Amino acid sequence: MREDLRILRNGQRSFRDKIRKLSKHRDQVLDVQEQLRVELQSKDEKIRELNNEILQYKVAISDNTRLERQMSDTTIQSSFNALFYIVRDWALQSVRGEYFGEFWHISR
Repeated sequence: MREDLRILRNGQRSFRDKIRKLSKHRDQVLDVQEQLRVELQSKDEKIRELNNEILQYKVAISDNTRLERQMSDTTIQSSFNALFYIVRDWALQSVRGEYFGEFWHISR
């Protein structure tokens, strides 16, 4: 009977030791989990800050590159066509003036 009691007490001590080890391990796991949660929260906050900064840059770039008097391709093409016709008419008038003016009569 004493032997059984001694074996039982040894078993209880062994069981308590295992429970202490598991409790210690659980506490370590919980500490690591808390550290990871804090680190994740910090990184999430940093990501939010960077996303806000990117958005601010996009808005600033958009505002700074927008021109109030921006012209479309067709408007530019029309302006160049008009300039071409003006230069062409001026050149034709200049040439006609030379041939039909004094120069034309003198050379004949």
